[in-house]
Amino acid sequence: MPHAARVPPSVVLLLLAAAPAAAQSRLAPPAPAPLPAPAAALVDSAWAAYERGDRGAAAARAERGLAALRPAPGERAARFALSVAAGRAHADLGDPHRALPHLERAVALAARRDAARGWAVAYVGKVRFALGDTAGARAALDDAARHAPTERLAAVLAADRRLFGFDSTTYARWRTVATPHLRLHVSPAAPILDLAAFAAVRESAAVRIAAALADTAAAARPKPIDLFVWDSEREAAEAGLPRVHFARPAVGLSHLTWDQTVGHEIAHLIAYRAVRPEVVAPLVTEGVAVWFDGSSDDRATEAAVALAGAGLRGADVRALWADWTRLPDGVAYPVAGAVVETLVRAGTRDQLRALLRTQTLDDARRIYGPALDGWLDGLERRLAAGVAALGGGARVAP
Repeated sequence: MPHAARVPPSVVLLLLAAAPAAAQSRLAPPAPAPLPAPAAALVDSAWAAYERGDRGAAAARAERGLAALRPAPGERAARFALSVAAGRAHADLGDPHRALPHLERAVALAARRDAARGWAVAYVGKVRFALGDTAGARAALDDAARHAPTERLAAVLAADRRLFGFDSTTYARWRTVATPHLRLHVSPAAPILDLAAFAAVRESAAVRIAAALADTAAAARPKPIDLFVWDSEREAAEAGLPRVHFARPAVGLSHLTWDQTVGHEIAHLIAYRAVRPEVVAPLVTEGVAVWFDGSSDDRATEAAVALAGAGLRGADVRALWADWTRLPDGVAYPVAGAVVETLVRAGTRDQLRALLRTQTLDDARRIYGPALDGWLDGLERRLAAGVAALGGGARVAP
């Protein structure tokens, strides 16, 4: 008889969903039958990578595990758990085409309609939305809600309905306008007099950003970008959305207020689609969005004003690169924009794309070479001079 191996706690519910109903009825308290050691090791390895945030390793391990499985007791449960891991990992990485077959296989393997199967169906909904299949996404979320959802799954489903614009109570009177690369969903309370012109400005920004990143298809692949435009943060909060001014690159959408800078969230979405970052650093991710937001042609001056307003003499950009929390957001964002402005003007587009893929300071030194530190030194001197000219800056940046 095969040795029974430990089943990772993270996948107990997943395995239970794939266990035969007769076996489930005999389990008290409910728990799946132990997997044979080889299958359990495959499942454990994939989900361990997923839970520590390494989605690439999780997808690779799950797919290797699926290829390695052989007919044996517990094989169905292991195949279910590995299919969910692979599907969720690819979905989180923004690759819905690779995610969907894994998730649909998991749904087919699940033995009963319980919360574990419901999680897989919910992810099918996310992936279908990311692919532009709005009707399929809505149907999947509705189906998942019929799977005896846990309190957590029910909350996730409600949040996804709000996120995707499926909550009819909230969005019943919203207007939608489409451009070649965007779909704008606009609150009736937003004071936009000319919706077509409002959309055209953002369409122009999307085209400009995609061209600057050498990927003109990124603005509309695999679906147009969905922008949900609120009147105010208060309106969004009253509708149950915890916050606005964010992007969800993996599903190609953003929620923002009508008066946010034109290109910021669009830049987040297009940069993600164009490059698929592997290692991220907020200074680069946010700096690119600030650089492309269209509100200023001089980010260094803008950063100097922010530093002076905070009573700081200057900024240590290398320290901020390593630790984004060193400065408050109102200062960190413009400083990050000034860093990216420096790199755009001194470097090449290919270098910027390489940096967007792997964003640490060490990566930047590898990509830009010895000149990088000289550029950063020059920027820091310019920021300090700008602060001094404004008569501010009593404190040294932490």
